[in-house]
Amino acid sequence: GTLNYEGVVFKGGVGLIVLFFLGFVLQGMNEEVICRGYFMNSLASRRPIILAIIANSVIFGLMHMMNSGVAVLPIVNIILVGVFFSVFMLKSDSIWGVCAIHTMWNFVQGNFYGIKVSGMDMSTSILKFNPTIDGALFNGGKFGLEGGLAVTAVIVISIIFTLLWK
Repeated sequence: GTLNYEGVVFKGGVGLIVLFFLGFVLQGMNEEVICRGYFMNSLASRRPIILAIIANSVIFGLMHMMNSGVAVLPIVNIILVGVFFSVFMLKSDSIWGVCAIHTMWNFVQGNFYGIKVSGMDMSTSILKFNPTIDGALFNGGKFGLEGGLAVTAVIVISIIFTLLWK
């Protein structure tokens, strides 16, 4: 009840949606290569892995500080996502999975559901959902889903399942 479904809008057409997807592939991969591929691995070669996970996740969170609608909870959630991505990469022994998850998370939120992505409005989407003002604590309000408690729960559960993954 914290999002209102506005319907199928298919705003922007297939070509523009494909371009957004390709853009999110580059953006997601770029952030993962910088934070997990380079920084975390470089730090982990000299320091304990837990320090490398925390440091790269905090930097990942700080990279989003200038986004629209930023507040404490969105940054905490982005840091937690950084922890999830780090643990997933270490467990899978590959950066490709986190690149794909990052890309799809942003693309599906923005260009499929029409929800803000880290505070950025997506004008091109297939569906359109609008957050309710009363549900901002759960739906993230002006920052998008990543700024809400619902996503906090999903991220924490994801971290736990990934840590338990054999």
